[in-house]
Order: sequence, then C-alpha cells, then structure tokens
Amino acid sequence: MNPEYPRRAKGSLRLAILCMGVSGLAFPVCAQPTATYVPYDFVTLAGPTGAVDGPGSAAFLQAPAGMAIDASGDIYVGDASSRVVKITPGGFVATLAGQPGQSGLVDGSGPDARFSAITSLTMDSSGNLFVGDGGALRRAA
Repeated sequence: MNPEYPRRAKGSLRLAILCMGVSGLAFPVCAQPTATYVPYDFVTLAGPTGAVDGPGSAAFLQAPAGMAIDASGDIYVGDASSRVVKITPGGFVATLAGQPGQSGLVDGSGPDARFSAITSLTMDSSGNLFVGDGGALRRAA
C-alpha cells in the first residue's frame, strides 16, 4: 500500500490519479486512475423471521420496514408484526410499542399501541421518533 494514500474506512472508495511533469511537454502525463474498494463486513443484529425480544441473533424481526438511529447509537426498527423495536449498541432487542400480530391504528403506551402498516421511521434532531404507519404519521410521545 502506498503510504501517500492512507487506508480508508470500510465501505469507502479511494481514487488515485498519479500525474508527473515530463521534460519538454506543456502538460502533465497522468497514469490511468485506479480505484480500490474496501468492502463492508456484515453481521446479523437480530435473527430470522419472527417477533421475539432478546440478545442479538436470539431475537427475531419480521420483515423490518424502516429504521432510525438516535444520538446514543440505539437503532429503532418497525416490523411487519406491528411493533417498533429498539436495538441497543450492545445488541439487545426490545419491543417499545405494539404487540406481534395485533394491528390497528391505536395510540397508547408500549403494548397498548397498535400499528397498521409501518413503512418508515425517522428521528429529528431533538430525539423525537416518528413512524409512518399506513396513511398516518405518528410520533412517540
């Protein structure tokens, strides 16, 4: 590896174009550009299809449909089992709202909330979580 081009983070692309002046020419001579891609390593944060809380791959998600990340690194995921889950940086998955298999459009706390069709999640700069749920936009209060 050329020390002039330090290693980049995974998933980054490094493009190098080397040019040099040649005596008697009015323009530099450049070699063909070269690109080096450093691939990402993927790991499973929550296991296969289902709706089970727990640590890492022991937890199950059903068709994740949207994700948001807060300032602490917690990941919020909506899934097709009508629930919103939180995945901590340590990898623990816990249901925040809704219950597996119980859909609807009902405001409430924790398991009393119902979601009909979660399509997206986002978080604003103040830490408010918003859920796109069928034809409704909902906010965690």
